[in-house]
Amino acid sequence: MVRTSTIRCMVTLEVGIWQTGELTNDLDSVGNKWSGAARVKTYLEGAFSHSGNPHSINASVMTEKIPAPTEHVTESFTADYPCDRSFELSYDNLNQWWEDYIKCNITDKEDCVLLLTNRDSGAGLCTSSHYATAEGGFDMGMAPGNYERYGDGDEFSSLSTALHEAGHAFLGKSTEFEHNAGTVVRTTTGVHRTPFGDDGMTEDACGNSVPYDWHHSGHQALYFNPDCTVNHIEHTD
Repeated sequence: MVRTSTIRCMVTLEVGIWQTGELTNDLDSVGNKWSGAARVKTYLEGAFSHSGNPHSINASVMTEKIPAPTEHVTESFTADYPCDRSFELSYDNLNQWWEDYIKCNITDKEDCVLLLTNRDSGAGLCTSSHYATAEGGFDMGMAPGNYERYGDGDEFSSLSTALHEAGHAFLGKSTEFEHNAGTVVRTTTGVHRTPFGDDGMTEDACGNSVPYDWHHSGHQALYFNPDCTVNHIEHTD
């Protein structure tokens, strides 16, 4: 039986997308300086353009190189405190440093502040409601310039990571719920997974049946599940 969910009030989400200095320099070397952030903007906006999503999004490419002390999102490190750089702090992950950096150096965005890094492992985090980081920024910058709903390969897997971490900021529920709020769909090119959803799931977090198992990590559906994820989007608290 399908469980119904009440759609919340329509919202316009405010998102800023930044790149690390290392990522920006590498993209600049191939003539695409801000293309990582630009592609994430394009694909986030595309993800909100489908029927079944009443919300809208205002995503901005922020042309400021972020002097991130590491390109690794999930590893611990020690770095200068970014507010005055007179002493060092130990950080459990890049998101902790990113939150400090924003508070001292950047005008915050209401719903998501997303930093793209140059490392390519597929890792990402979203913490403290809307501070997000995603690896794979160079691959994102190599994605098609016009939004494509379905894609296969490293570029689309990395874009799915960015949409996944931004989606955590938009939902603000439990990680367990959010990781099961997606679905999979079959197209002529294969079975594609939306940014949320685990391999082998048989129903989404809202109780709707998921029609296909999903095995190929390269097949991505770059929009949010209209039967579950979309119903829980709201402004960051």
